[in-house]
Amino acid sequence: MKIFEDLNFRLKWDKYSSKINIIEKFNDENSIENYIIYNYMINPFERDFIRKIKVWKNYLGNSKMLLLHYKSVEHKNFPENKNIKRGNFIIGGYFFQEINQKLTKSIIVSHPDFKNNFDEFTNEKVYEYFHNFIKDLINGCDLYIKSHKL
Repeated sequence: MKIFEDLNFRLKWDKYSSKINIIEKFNDENSIENYIIYNYMINPFERDFIRKIKVWKNYLGNSKMLLLHYKSVEHKNFPENKNIKRGNFIIGGYFFQEINQKLTKSIIVSHPDFKNNFDEFTNEKVYEYFHNFIKDLINGCDLYIKSHKL
């Protein structure tokens, strides 16, 4: 979870995030963030999202399981930027379960609406984008372990 909580660290491993700001933090498990992505692979574009995030750090009472859920919301202090198209995360989330110290099971669900009409070529690039994100996530975990001497 630390690789998502530390926003400066996330920008090191997540090549597609260009800016992440916490807009409102209700507590350690609930917040709203402004998330801006830049993707050079998909007909270069920027999209911003206002996402409500809910985190269950001890999912189902198990300290080795974590669930993170997010969806797009409106926020009165962050109207749509006329220079960047606002995307919509219909649903998204991560589930992590530590199997042992060297193995973590992960499930990722992501259903974004980038507010764009993609052709067949671009749809393949979207698939490639998510495939690369998974590789970056794994590399981010390795980088976090090395940089924090875990």
